[in-house]
Parts: sequence; C-alpha cells; structure tokens
Amino acid sequence: SNYGRLTEENLDLERAMEDLRKEKFNLAKDLEFCREEVAKLSSQIDDFRSKMEQKDLTLNEMEQQLANSNGILAHKDNSLQEAYSDRERIQNELFACHRNSNST
Repeated sequence: SNYGRLTEENLDLERAMEDLRKEKFNLAKDLEFCREEVAKLSSQIDDFRSKMEQKDLTLNEMEQQLANSNGILAHKDNSLQEAYSDRERIQNELFACHRNSNST
C-alpha cells in the first residue's frame, strides 16, 4: 500500500516535472521571440533617430539658406532704393536743366 502510494506520487511528480519542462521550453521560445522583437524595435528606433537627425540637419541647412537669401534680398532692396533715389535726383536735375534751358 505504501509502495503503491509512493509509486503514484512518483508518477505525479514525473508528470509535474514534464509539465514544467514543457512550460520552460515555451517560456524560452517566448523570451527569444521577445528578444527578437526588442532587437527589431531597437533597430527601428536607431533608423528613426538617424532620419530625425538628418532632417534636423536638412532643416538647419534650409534655415541657413533662408537667412542667406533674406540677407541677399535685403542688400538688393537697399541697392534698388539707392538706384530709385539716384533716378529721382537725376530726373529732378534734368527737369531743372530743362526749365533753365527753356527760360533762357
């Protein structure tokens, strides 16, 4: 009777051990899958970070080009204003000369 009970307990223990081995195997597979997913996500994050850094560089370059273009436009605007002022001065001088020649 004791032998039968011990044998039954031994079989129960072996079944429990086999269940634990299966669960350990399944957990190991799940862990490997999670590690692969983490590696993929890490790679995606690195790619995203690299693209963002490149976009920041591109944005900075575009901002610099815009600043340069605005500087050039301001310089050309000043040149045009000077030319317009010169034109008005010369035109006034021409009118004055024309009036002087008509009055003589």
